Amino acid sequence: MMRPPRSPKTPLLTGYFLWRILFVSVIIGGGALLVCLYLLNKGFDTQLVKTITLSTIAIPQMFYLFNSRNVRHFAINKDFFSNKVAFIVCAALILLQLAITYLPFMNRVFGTVPMNASDWIYPFGLGIVVFILVEIEKAIANMIRRKHHTTEL
Repeated sequence: MMRPPRSPKTPLLTGYFLWRILFVSVIIGGGALLVCLYLLNKGFDTQLVKTITLSTIAIPQMFYLFNSRNVRHFAINKDFFSNKVAFIVCAALILLQLAITYLPFMNRVFGTVPMNASDWIYPFGLGIVVFILVEIEKAIANMIRRKHHTTEL
């Protein structure tokens, strides 16, 4: 609300946002695939690998939600707690993920199995990687914008 409105001729998805979608999709999708392959190669049970992989796709998106709250500036700032809806969405995501993982009827519906506490390192680890890489990407994008004297995303 602090910036002037964008031109009606500006496309909804600019080149920068298409780049960001591709960038984050590759990190999350590629990271989940690598985790899946790693766990299978380590001899983990197939159902457990499926459950961990599902969580490794869902949880990093929660981290990305916080990256996305401010496209240009560092995610952790003085306004971090100002958007209560973001925290409600995160709580809902975590509750649903826990339900899919630990409730027997959800295990039957989704083909999941309960995870050990140590198994959560994979989804939360990838979430932290996503958060850090997107913050680095933001800093680089800001340097490029400054260099070219543009405010366009």
